[in-house]
Amino acid sequence: MSHLGTASHAGTVFRVSATSKGFQLTEQSIPRPLIKNHEFVTEVTDPDRRWTDGFVAVEGTSIVGFAATGYQRWNRRQVLWHLYVDHLHRARGIGRRLIEHVMFAGRNNGARHLWLETQNTNVLAVRAYQAMGFELVGLDRTLYDGDYAHETALYFAKPL
Repeated sequence: MSHLGTASHAGTVFRVSATSKGFQLTEQSIPRPLIKNHEFVTEVTDPDRRWTDGFVAVEGTSIVGFAATGYQRWNRRQVLWHLYVDHLHRARGIGRRLIEHVMFAGRNNGARHLWLETQNTNVLAVRAYQAMGFELVGLDRTLYDGDYAHETALYFAKPL
């Protein structure tokens, strides 16, 4: 079994700017590619992101994708806490199929929508979520700290 490659690579980011009508995302090139390595075990065991259901995509004997989700009863929100597709298997519909399983779990839980957070530096994910019908519903310029303090959290939702 191979290791799930969770690193992300980007040659562009979204610049977030305030307008008279809200916020605007503008894609811009960056001088050096941005590479982020996500420590899979550290990420999925984070106690602040409590998930109850996980879905695994397998090809042959290799895990090629993983999604983790949880239901928040107070606002009937299904939260996508984690979505990873191995870097060698991206752009093949694996992420979409994992999201479909998460949406099915949300409907079974009685959720009104599926909600997720990503970063302005994750352009490929933003494009994929928008292609799947997710809408940008908010952002937070102050969420991240340390090495990631320059990033903006982007929140997306899709009705179930």
